[in-house]
Amino acid sequence: MLRKHIVGDKRANTNEFCDIRFTVKLSIAMVQAHKVSDKNFKAKFGEIYPAESNQVLRESKEQVALAQEALDKIGPDDVQVIIDHFLCITIRNKQSQYLEGLLTSGLLTEKETQEQIDVIEASLNAIINSST
Repeated sequence: MLRKHIVGDKRANTNEFCDIRFTVKLSIAMVQAHKVSDKNFKAKFGEIYPAESNQVLRESKEQVALAQEALDKIGPDDVQVIIDHFLCITIRNKQSQYLEGLLTSGLLTEKETQEQIDVIEASLNAIINSST
């Protein structure tokens, strides 16, 4: 379903969509990184340096707002397709790692593992070549 949606989009291989994809990935990474760092920063420095901590956290919120603003300018369907695409790649890579663990523990033979990894690689190539 996802692949069909991407392939059917004539913008998939354009510079415009590459820019959109980059903006979505960067914005999501920024938001997530700031959430994690804000939590850790506040826990480690909030009581020791309250004024400075508040300033850093304010600036962080401003950066998150800018990232969210960039996402809001992109159509929600485009954002969702890009997230779904990235999720597919992540899941396939995790499957590959899991299979290697099964091989290491002796639960799969090298041949069985390689057959499954070949299927995963073909799937990854199809996802990557779908241009999103």
